[in-house]
Amino acid sequence: MVEDFFRQLSFPKFWFFLAVMNLTRYYLIAGLIYFSVWKGYFNPFHWRAHNPAGFDSKNIPKEILLSFVTLTTSPLAAAFVLKFKPQFFQVYYDISEYGIAWYLGSFGLCLVLHDTWFYWVHRLLHTPRLFKLMHKRHHDFHYPSPFAGLALDYGEAVVHSFFLAVLTFFIPLHIHVIMAIFVFLSVTSIYGHMGFDIFKPRKSQWGISKVLCLSPNVHGNHHLQYKGNFALYFKTWDYLMGTSIGGIQQGTRSKNV
Repeated sequence: MVEDFFRQLSFPKFWFFLAVMNLTRYYLIAGLIYFSVWKGYFNPFHWRAHNPAGFDSKNIPKEILLSFVTLTTSPLAAAFVLKFKPQFFQVYYDISEYGIAWYLGSFGLCLVLHDTWFYWVHRLLHTPRLFKLMHKRHHDFHYPSPFAGLALDYGEAVVHSFFLAVLTFFIPLHIHVIMAIFVFLSVTSIYGHMGFDIFKPRKSQWGISKVLCLSPNVHGNHHLQYKGNFALYFKTWDYLMGTSIGGIQQGTRSKNV
C-alpha cells in the first residue's frame, strides 16, 4: 500500500509530501519543548537550561528559518531515492524479502554508519575555509533552543542529505527503517540542542554524557568550544580520535569564531 502510494506521486508531489511531513514533525516536537519548558507553560520536572542568561530569544527566527531550509532540502534526496529505487537504490517494502533479523538489525547498523558519516563530515566542516562557508551560521547559536537542531547552512544540509542515497546504494533498507531514521534524527537533533538535560547531573555524568554525544550537555559544549564532540549519536569516534571534550562545566564561556 505504501509503495503504491509513493509510486503514484510525481517527483514534485513526492518531495512536497516528504517536506510537509518533515516540517510538521520537527516544529511540533521543537515547539512543544520550547513552549512547555523554555517558556514555562508546562514543566513538572523543573528542568532548567544550562545558561538561561546566555540564551538570546532573538535567535529563534533565525533558527526556524535555517531549519526550514534543511527540512525542505533533505527530502529532495529522499524523494529521488524512493522514486528511482529500482534503477539505483535498494529500498524494499516486503519484510520477508530479507527477513525479520535484517529488518530489525539494519536500523542499528544505520545509526552506526550515520554516526560515522556525520563525525567525519562534521570534522571536515570545522576546517577554517569550510566552516565559514557551510557551518558557521549553525554555531552562531552559542546557547541554542530546540529549534536549532536542524538549523543548518544550505550547503551543509545538501551534504548530509546524500547519506541516504549513499547508504541505499550499497545496502538494502526497508521503507520502515528509512522512515524511522528520519524520525530518530529529528528527535535526537532537537534533544541535543534543548539547552538542558532531562537527567540529573549525577546520572548524566555517569551514564548519558559518557556514552552519547547527543546529550544536550555534551553537544552544548561543542557549540561553546567548537573543538570537540563532533559525533551525532555516540561518543565512540570522539574517544577514538581524541576529540571528546566532555560536557558544559560551570563558568564555561563561549569561544567566538
